[in-house]
Amino acid sequence: MIQEVILQVKNNRLDQMNIKKMMAGWGIITLTSLTMSAQASVITYSTTFNIADHDPLDPLIDTIETRDEDGNLILDADGNPYLRKVKDSVTVSLDRFDDSLGTLNAVEIWFESTWNLTSSVTSFDTRDPNNWIPRASAAGRSISHQSARLIDPFRDIQNNKEVIKTSCNDLESCVATDTGSGDFNDSFDLSGFTLTDFIGTDSLDFRFIRTLTSDLTRCGPRDWCGHTNSNNAWGGTVYVSYHLPEPSTLLLLGLGFLGLGATKLRTRFL
Repeated sequence: MIQEVILQVKNNRLDQMNIKKMMAGWGIITLTSLTMSAQASVITYSTTFNIADHDPLDPLIDTIETRDEDGNLILDADGNPYLRKVKDSVTVSLDRFDDSLGTLNAVEIWFESTWNLTSSVTSFDTRDPNNWIPRASAAGRSISHQSARLIDPFRDIQNNKEVIKTSCNDLESCVATDTGSGDFNDSFDLSGFTLTDFIGTDSLDFRFIRTLTSDLTRCGPRDWCGHTNSNNAWGGTVYVSYHLPEPSTLLLLGLGFLGLGATKLRTRFL
C-alpha cells in the first residue's frame, strides 16, 4: 500500500514536469507566432519620382540682357524681361489600404528627396576699348521652388525654396559659377482626414512640382550679360505606411490565455 502511494506521487510529479515542458513549448510557439504578426503590423508602400535637369539652352532659363551706360535695362526685340521662369511637374501613385488585410489604425505619408542647383553668370563689356577702360560685371541667382502635394485625397502642399547666388567682376569679360545641393524631406499632416479616406482600391496620387527661376540681378553699364539656371534636377521617394493594431495587445491576450490554460491543467493534476 505504501509503495502504491509513493508510486502515485512520483507519477503525479512526472505528469506535472511533463505539463510544464509542454506549456513551455506552447509558450514558445505562441510567442513566436505573435512575434511574426508584429513584423507585419506596419505595411509600407513606396515609389520614386524624378524631375530631370532642365535644358540650360531653353530661352526660359538662359537669360541674356544688355544695359546702357546709365545702367538701364535694354530689352530684346520682343520686349522680354530678364526674370524668367519655367515649371515642370510629375505625378505618381501609391496603393490605398486593402481592408482585407486587417483593421487600419493609423496612416503616415512622407517623402525624402535631393535637389541640385547651379547658377552661372557671364559679362562682356561692349564698349570700344580704345576709347573706354573696359569693365565687365554681373550677378545673378538661380532659384528652385519645390512643392509636394497629396492630390487624392487633397492636401495642402509642402514647399521648399533653394537659392544659389553668383557674381563676377573683371576687365573686358568675366564668368562665374556656383553650385549647391541638399535634401528636402517632409511629411504630410493628415489630421484633417479620416482613416476611411485611405481605404479602397483607388490610388493615392501625388504631384511634385518644380519651378525654376533665372534672375540676372546685376549687369554692368554697356555690358552684355547672361545668367543660366542649370543642373537643377530634383527627385526622391514618397512613402505611405498603414498601421494595424498594436501587436503588444495580441501578445498580452495570448499570454493571458496561456496562463489560464496552465492554471486549469495544474488544478486538474493536483
